[in-house]
Amino acid sequence: MLRAVPVFCLALFLLAAQAGAHTVPSMVVEAEFTPEREVVLLVNLDPRLFLSDQPTSLPPVPASWWYQKNDTERTETLARAAAYVDAQLQFRVGGSDFRGTWKVQPVDSTTVAPLAPASGEVHLLAEHRGPLPEIAGDFKLTVARTCGVATLLMNAMAGAEQRQPQAVFPGESSRGFALPPLAAATAKANPSGTSPPDAPPAPASASTSTAGKSQATAQSSLVPRHSLLAHALFAIAITVVLLGRFWSVAVVLVTFHLAALAAAWMTWQSWLPVALGGMPRNCWMLLGGTALALLLVRRIPPALLVMAALAGFLHGWGPWNLHLSQGVEQPLSSLFQREGWLVLVELVAAGLAIPAVRYLSSRTNFGTYFATED
Repeated sequence: MLRAVPVFCLALFLLAAQAGAHTVPSMVVEAEFTPEREVVLLVNLDPRLFLSDQPTSLPPVPASWWYQKNDTERTETLARAAAYVDAQLQFRVGGSDFRGTWKVQPVDSTTVAPLAPASGEVHLLAEHRGPLPEIAGDFKLTVARTCGVATLLMNAMAGAEQRQPQAVFPGESSRGFALPPLAAATAKANPSGTSPPDAPPAPASASTSTAGKSQATAQSSLVPRHSLLAHALFAIAITVVLLGRFWSVAVVLVTFHLAALAAAWMTWQSWLPVALGGMPRNCWMLLGGTALALLLVRRIPPALLVMAALAGFLHGWGPWNLHLSQGVEQPLSSLFQREGWLVLVELVAAGLAIPAVRYLSSRTNFGTYFATED
């Protein structure tokens, strides 16, 4: 059985390579603001998102796709890209929405330079430049539920060297980005110094409600709803093949989450690029592969711990972890809290499964099949 581990790892690698052959489409939004409340919005759009209802089923779009079009078809494609951005992305300042006036052009997906015949893959870059609405409040982005992928948003003031990314999933809104005060734009538009009429103060109840909503959003993002069931099933699978040996299960789970913590922190420190695309898919593939490897090896050999660490690292590299680093004073504390909740869910699931596993192993040949090798 020990000889099956390298074979299984090789097969898992080939599966991951096959899954990565068609990269998952992506959409990246960059928003840059000036002290005078001017904004530049850049939306890097994979054309597969509006070419098909199932964009992940399509291969990356080569540059030849663009050069084979005539002028009319190119104009229609650029219009479709602008319409897609308007339909899927909602930009908001304070309580008011605003739409961009998009200028779209084809670019190289790797360098974001203007498309050339030698480019490997084509993306469409939608650009908007103009003033922000004269409304007080933060800048936010909402992604429509019909959007096919999570959107990576990067906000920054003009001239800033670092851009803190955050992933915005379909149906969700980004955290607010503080904008320059209205006085800056007023001073530019009114150099004579005439004071504009004072705006009425916002009701205290509104600010309290906003603060409470932000706090509730931050708390709800600590535990990813989409993965609780998967983590519980993962823990039960490990418990089954380890015949209810609780501490052995705990070792595998702790290894997984320590690696996830390391990857998430390295991403926040910009030591790793933000993972969007095929990483979540490969993460779950390796997570499931860890459970399948336990079917081959009933002990906890170093190879199994390495696989658990690799799956955990990819899990920590996933874009959902970017939620915890946005607008939080101590993101590392939030990360530990989130991972602690996941470990607790997994240990509870394993504890609940142990009686059933031991019963089956004592009353049936179930235990013989999963017996530990000597």
